[in-house]
Amino acid sequence: MWFTGGDVSERELPHNTDAEKSVLGALLIDCEAAQGVFDIVTTDDFYSNRHKKIFDAANCIYTQHQSLDQVLLWEELKKRGDEEKIGGVDYLDELEDFMPAAGNAESYARIVREKGVLRGLHETCVSIVSKIYESSEGSQVIVDSAETAILKVAEGNYTGNEFTPIKDELDAIFSQIENEVETGLKTGYPELDQMVIGLRPAQFVVVAGRPSMGKTTFCLNVVQKICAAPAGDSEPKAVAIFSLEMARQELATNLLCMNAGVDSTRVRSRSVSNEETKLLVTAAGRLHDKKIFIDDSPGLTVLSLRAKARRLHKKQKLDLIIVDYLQLMDGAGGESRQQEISTISRGLKGIARDLGLPVVAISQLSRKVEDRDNKRPRMSDLRESGAIEQDADLIMMLHRPEYYMDNDSEDTDKVKDLAKVLLVKNRNGPVGDVNLHFTKHLQRFESQTYRSDESGYVPSQDHHEMA
Repeated sequence: MWFTGGDVSERELPHNTDAEKSVLGALLIDCEAAQGVFDIVTTDDFYSNRHKKIFDAANCIYTQHQSLDQVLLWEELKKRGDEEKIGGVDYLDELEDFMPAAGNAESYARIVREKGVLRGLHETCVSIVSKIYESSEGSQVIVDSAETAILKVAEGNYTGNEFTPIKDELDAIFSQIENEVETGLKTGYPELDQMVIGLRPAQFVVVAGRPSMGKTTFCLNVVQKICAAPAGDSEPKAVAIFSLEMARQELATNLLCMNAGVDSTRVRSRSVSNEETKLLVTAAGRLHDKKIFIDDSPGLTVLSLRAKARRLHKKQKLDLIIVDYLQLMDGAGGESRQQEISTISRGLKGIARDLGLPVVAISQLSRKVEDRDNKRPRMSDLRESGAIEQDADLIMMLHRPEYYMDNDSEDTDKVKDLAKVLLVKNRNGPVGDVNLHFTKHLQRFESQTYRSDESGYVPSQDHHEMA
């Protein structure tokens, strides 16, 4: 055995009996100390069963009466039938006499809490070891599950965000206004940014559309614009892309070609000209040091994605996560696909809140769009779950009218290269359409204008080049 202190399973679990008795004694002799104690510890933090019963009864009395003494506590214990289990009234007398100093109640409570967390960690580790020997799941699934379980213990040791006076939030808001602080990531499309005010921290954003609408390409365009940070920014932006549909080299090829302005089919067929090679080399130089990270692991679960994102965020301080696409993620077994998608959607929203950054999930739309005369998608077309539309802060749907038109149609020229971003949900702002120009062979979405002559929709002269 490599354990130096004997068999771990034979050791007594972490606890401090004196600290537990001191906390309970403080509750009995100093009611004013009660609230501070109840804010720190819970019943499960106590190791002794009789201490658990005493604390739980005391908590109940204080919650009901905002008062606590030995008489009230004894009556509550008798009502529960626990008076003999805790050692009778003599033990309550012992607790009152045991308390060293009422002023130290919160310090003793923190010791009890600390020991409770350590026992929780021990229980988690035992469960992990058991799973290693007994589970039929793969090693990576077990590793991800173990990391998540230990993180839950850590989160349990963190009491969460405390109540904040509104004046503190108002001060922060006006500080941002006065200093012209931008809290959202600009997509690089001015009309869209004006409506959504950028992709904001903790937002869950859905980009949806039918196949061939350019969902992935649109998101990659946004990634490049975000990472092409203007001069003067202290920190370059970092983006994680979880690509479940496309291999990482294919995704990198698309990023390179759209940055260079070269048709990706020419790169894949190895038929690039000398001039195109120069453009590609220049683009590679621009992209080389960008903080764009690609994971193309198939069948990701929310747990594994969360674990990977946490690790990368700790190293690189991520600004944005892209998931391509939501329906390709694996859910928990034993659920219907609709329930799985709901769980995945809520999980991605939780990751956005947890890491404090926007998470953009690409989503497929149902075939109902194809049955409609105008082929314009609606929020109800989100595939497999209404939970997506409920969870999302922003929902953008891509629609290219030209895709559904016959080549000989009179209206085809009017909508040639037109891509519509339909903002169908915006939790904190307006909804509406944003028209973009889509150059398919270059995989570029650009801001555009409409000309009344035969030209139709064309790129704006002031559109942002990728840098």
